[in-house]
Amino acid sequence: MSTVFKLFTCTCRFDIILKREMKYILIITLYLILIYVLISVFMGFKMCNIIMNARKKSKELVLEKDKAYPWGYEDYKTSWERHEFTLPVEGASISGEYIVNEAPENHGKKVAIICHGHTVNRYADLKYARMFYKLGYHVVIFDERYFGESTGRYSTLGMEESKDIASVVRLTRDVFGVDLFIALHGESMGA
Repeated sequence: MSTVFKLFTCTCRFDIILKREMKYILIITLYLILIYVLISVFMGFKMCNIIMNARKKSKELVLEKDKAYPWGYEDYKTSWERHEFTLPVEGASISGEYIVNEAPENHGKKVAIICHGHTVNRYADLKYARMFYKLGYHVVIFDERYFGESTGRYSTLGMEESKDIASVVRLTRDVFGVDLFIALHGESMGA
């Protein structure tokens, strides 16, 4: 009997030790899961912050980068009839310009609105503006919210920018009339 009692007592002690170890394992596992979740949330916040508050590129930097393209910055500065505008929108103010093309085949009926990519500004659109201008289009270029001369706390990567483009289209119709063919051209984020 005493052997059975000793065996039973030993088994009970083993169960108690096992339960205690399982408790520690469970606590450690929960801590590891909590640490993983906290790190994931922190990294997600940091990544969103990096993307939405990207470093803006200056006009000079954009123009310097694009010098390799024969896109005609000199035409833009010297021979194109340019008109600047500032457009108030919800949470920002959009800065841009429209370029009037006096080509006889246009007669005010074709307009290209060009949207730039992430981190750059409207001067990155000049390579496309030249192409549309040569095809007889009036051209509208603008700085997306947060970039260039436009205001805004951060880029929303399309959530608010789509509303901004709708405002630019309304402005375009106000300037050139409602009976228009409007070409929307975008690069990267602007697409």
